[in-house]
Amino acid sequence: MRDVRRPALVALAAVFVLGAVGLLTVAALDDRPLAFTLGVQPAQVAAVLQPGQTVCQEPIDVPADARTVRFSVGTFGAPGPQLQVLTRTSGAIAGRDSVRAGYGDRATVAASPRGIVAGRRIELCVRNVGRRQVTIWGGVAGAARTSTARVDGHDAGTDLTLVFERGESRSMLAAMGDVFERAALFHPSWVSAGLLWALAALLLTGLPVALLLALRAALNSYSSGP
Repeated sequence: MRDVRRPALVALAAVFVLGAVGLLTVAALDDRPLAFTLGVQPAQVAAVLQPGQTVCQEPIDVPADARTVRFSVGTFGAPGPQLQVLTRTSGAIAGRDSVRAGYGDRATVAASPRGIVAGRRIELCVRNVGRRQVTIWGGVAGAARTSTARVDGHDAGTDLTLVFERGESRSMLAAMGDVFERAALFHPSWVSAGLLWALAALLLTGLPVALLLALRAALNSYSSGP
């Protein structure tokens, strides 16, 4: 009987190698500007700001440096008023930027205040400095877990949808180190980023080896059959 083991094993090994190369290529080329979010979906109006009012999401523990914050607004069909976006640390203003007036209803606007630095605990505030009211979109209270929205210091009973972005895009592959470091924070002390890297490498190499051994055993059984 012709020995079919070697061609089958070679073919399976080639499939795994090509698959691994493909995954690494996609991860390296998939640029993502996202730094982090609060996990809040824009499902409802979280705050209605009259001229002069301010809404703050606080506190926010910053897991990664960010340059820009994006959020969704409503203008009741009128041109949107100017907004001032502030970051505060320990009550002091760490950075500020403005959103120019004139944006549309249900638009997503962006600002780039300073102070969104990994390891800091901040407040992210939006102040209506225009002459018309504006709404900021977000979700129900508790969606952000560890922070809440306050309008002029009063609990709004909601959370803001805030999307923080880096100044430059990073590929999924380049961001894996940060992902493992954050994941290690929510596990026992003996679980480190290095351990997660080792487990990922073991999964990447061990699974193909295990399947190759299983296929080889099956082919051996087939070749020695009646």
